[in-house]
Amino acid sequence: MAAMQRPAAVPLHELLAGANRVAVLEDIVDHTNVGAIFRSAAALDIDAVLISPRCGDPLYRRSVRVSMGTVFQVPWARLESWPQDLSLLKEAGFTVAALELTEDAVDVDRLAA
Repeated sequence: MAAMQRPAAVPLHELLAGANRVAVLEDIVDHTNVGAIFRSAAALDIDAVLISPRCGDPLYRRSVRVSMGTVFQVPWARLESWPQDLSLLKEAGFTVAALELTEDAVDVDRLAA
Protein backbone atom coordinates (compact mmCIF):
# COMPACT_ATOMS: atom_id res chain seq x y z
CA MET A 1 0.00 0.00 0.00
CA ALA A 2 1.28 3.45 -0.88
CA ALA A 3 -0.11 6.95 -0.81
CA MET A 4 1.03 9.98 -2.69
CA GLN A 5 -0.05 13.47 -3.48
CA ARG A 6 -0.92 14.04 -7.14
CA PRO A 7 1.67 16.39 -8.67
CA ALA A 8 0.53 19.72 -10.09
CA ALA A 9 -0.32 19.65 -13.78
CA VAL A 10 2.42 20.91 -16.09
CA PRO A 11 1.21 23.61 -18.51
CA LEU A 12 1.27 22.38 -22.11
CA HIS A 13 3.49 25.21 -23.38
CA GLU A 14 6.12 24.37 -20.74
CA LEU A 15 6.01 20.69 -21.62
CA LEU A 16 6.49 21.37 -25.33
CA ALA A 17 9.21 24.00 -24.86
CA GLY A 18 12.10 21.55 -24.57
CA ALA A 19 10.57 18.57 -26.36
CA ASN A 20 11.64 17.06 -29.68
CA ARG A 21 9.46 13.95 -29.71
CA VAL A 22 5.98 13.81 -28.24
CA ALA A 23 3.50 10.93 -28.11
CA VAL A 24 -0.22 11.70 -28.08
CA LEU A 25 -2.67 9.19 -26.63
CA GLU A 26 -6.23 9.52 -27.92
CA ASP A 27 -8.92 7.92 -25.77
CA ILE A 28 -6.83 4.97 -24.56
CA VAL A 29 -9.19 3.89 -21.78
CA ASP A 30 -7.51 0.65 -20.73
CA HIS A 31 -5.09 1.48 -17.91
CA THR A 32 -2.88 -1.46 -18.84
CA ASN A 33 -2.39 0.02 -22.31
CA VAL A 34 -1.69 3.48 -20.88
CA GLY A 35 1.03 2.03 -18.66
CA ALA A 36 2.53 0.00 -21.51
CA ILE A 37 2.65 3.08 -23.75
CA PHE A 38 4.43 5.07 -21.06
CA ARG A 39 6.95 2.25 -20.64
CA SER A 40 7.52 2.23 -24.41
CA ALA A 41 7.77 6.03 -24.47
CA ALA A 42 10.53 5.89 -21.87
CA ALA A 43 12.38 3.19 -23.83
CA LEU A 44 12.08 5.20 -27.06
CA ASP A 45 13.32 8.39 -25.38
CA ILE A 46 10.05 10.27 -25.95
CA ASP A 47 10.28 13.73 -24.37
CA ALA A 48 6.62 14.07 -23.36
CA VAL A 49 3.27 12.31 -23.52
CA LEU A 50 0.01 14.16 -24.11
CA ILE A 51 -3.27 12.47 -23.29
CA SER A 52 -6.74 13.31 -24.54
CA PRO A 53 -9.48 14.19 -22.02
CA ARG A 54 -11.06 10.71 -22.14
CA CYS A 55 -7.78 8.82 -21.85
CA GLY A 56 -7.15 6.65 -18.80
CA ASP A 57 -5.33 8.23 -15.87
CA PRO A 58 -1.57 7.53 -15.99
CA LEU A 59 -1.51 7.71 -12.18
CA TYR A 60 -4.16 5.00 -11.76
CA ARG A 61 -2.58 2.10 -9.86
CA ARG A 62 -2.74 -0.33 -12.81
CA SER A 63 -1.14 2.24 -15.17
CA VAL A 64 1.67 2.89 -12.70
CA ARG A 65 2.28 -0.82 -12.18
CA VAL A 66 2.37 -1.73 -15.88
CA SER A 67 4.51 1.31 -16.69
CA MET A 68 7.04 0.08 -14.12
CA GLY A 69 7.08 3.62 -12.71
CA THR A 70 7.86 5.40 -15.98
CA VAL A 71 4.72 7.54 -15.56
CA PHE A 72 6.87 9.38 -13.00
CA GLN A 73 9.81 9.60 -15.40
CA VAL A 74 8.23 10.78 -18.67
CA PRO A 75 6.65 14.24 -18.43
CA TRP A 76 2.98 14.28 -19.42
CA ALA A 77 -0.04 16.54 -19.62
CA ARG A 78 -3.75 16.08 -20.20
CA LEU A 79 -5.05 18.01 -23.20
CA GLU A 80 -8.12 20.06 -22.33
CA SER A 81 -9.62 20.58 -25.76
CA TRP A 82 -9.49 17.58 -28.08
CA PRO A 83 -8.73 17.54 -31.01
CA GLN A 84 -8.32 21.33 -31.16
CA ASP A 85 -5.15 21.17 -29.04
CA LEU A 86 -3.39 19.36 -31.90
CA SER A 87 -3.06 22.78 -33.52
CA LEU A 88 -0.81 23.79 -30.61
CA LEU A 89 1.59 21.01 -31.62
CA LYS A 90 1.66 22.28 -35.20
CA GLU A 91 2.20 25.86 -34.00
CA ALA A 92 5.14 24.63 -31.89
CA GLY A 93 6.73 23.15 -35.03
CA PHE A 94 5.84 19.49 -34.58
CA THR A 95 4.87 17.20 -37.43
CA VAL A 96 1.71 15.37 -36.41
CA ALA A 97 1.35 11.75 -37.55
CA ALA A 98 -1.05 9.01 -36.51
CA LEU A 99 -0.62 5.25 -36.47
CA GLU A 100 -3.23 3.18 -38.26
CA LEU A 101 -3.53 -0.20 -39.94
CA THR A 102 -4.99 0.54 -43.37
CA GLU A 103 -3.97 -0.29 -46.92
CA ASP A 104 -3.27 3.35 -47.83
CA ALA A 105 -1.27 4.22 -44.68
CA VAL A 106 2.18 5.75 -45.16
CA ASP A 107 4.96 3.41 -44.04
CA VAL A 108 6.69 4.73 -40.93
CA ASP A 109 10.11 4.40 -42.62
CA ARG A 110 8.95 6.67 -45.42
CA LEU A 111 7.59 9.18 -42.91
CA ALA A 112 10.94 9.33 -41.11
CA ALA A 113 12.84 10.08 -44.35
